Amino acid sequence: MSDTSPTRPPPPPSDAKLAAMVSLLSDPDEHIVESVAAAMEQLDVDVAPLLEAELAHATGPYDRRLRSVLAQVRHPDADARLAAHLAGEPELEQGALLIARLVDGGPEPDTVAATLDDLAEQVAAARGRDEDPVRGFDTLSRVLGASDVLRPLSPDAANPSHALLHGALGTAGGMPLPLCMVWILVARRVGVRLVGSGMPGHFLLRLPLPDGSSRMHDAFRRGSQVTWRSCRAVLGRYGMAPTTPEALDADDRAMLLRTLRNVMHLARAVGDRKLHDRAALIFRGGEQRGLR
Repeated sequence: MSDTSPTRPPPPPSDAKLAAMVSLLSDPDEHIVESVAAAMEQLDVDVAPLLEAELAHATGPYDRRLRSVLAQVRHPDADARLAAHLAGEPELEQGALLIARLVDGGPEPDTVAATLDDLAEQVAAARGRDEDPVRGFDTLSRVLGASDVLRPLSPDAANPSHALLHGALGTAGGMPLPLCMVWILVARRVGVRLVGSGMPGHFLLRLPLPDGSSRMHDAFRRGSQVTWRSCRAVLGRYGMAPTTPEALDADDRAMLLRTLRNVMHLARAVGDRKLHDRAALIFRGGEQRGLR
């Protein structure tokens, strides 16, 4: 008589086996690491707490590798969701959080939104009933420039987390672009018009003025004003022809794609080939979509 009983699922791995798998993530052979990460994604148990516990005392490349694997385990659909977001009409805050899921798992969206809301409330309280757009920006600049929440990049070597929106709001520290993104997202909450400026090498902010002119500001340096003359000099050093401030405006898609490009460069710099390749694939798809 044939046995028609249902196949039993394999037993869950023991704690010792899970610990052994985590320890293999420190192996210098990237193929071993990728195999272990793929195996972890298929497990029916939540390995995230074990990875988080290991992160508490991990440093250097091992820390970055654990964060990368943790992102894959938490959000195995991150690549597809980010690609789908860029295929439509991308929105800055949501897209930035999807990129974070790709890189290190990121925080919960409500956590980032709450921090941005709190900063916006501080600006609104300081601004009062004054609706003048320039004075509104000056108030925003005073509040954000003095905030202990916003953290410029530390002198340490940058890693992919520094390119992320929540990196600018946490201990990792932020590069110029994510800091500018914070300023823009807070400005939108309080009704101040502020535009990203895709200057080469160092992302800036453009404040449109009522008379049709513009002021350029640097969120990385606490909102300090930058002359257009110095911007033209930077363009010249990059071999770019002088242009107008408006010609460098970056919409949400452009800021998200530049974030992905920064992730690619930083991933390559720290030897995270898999993250580089994943970000590059999504970047190319989003870039082609934007050219249509």
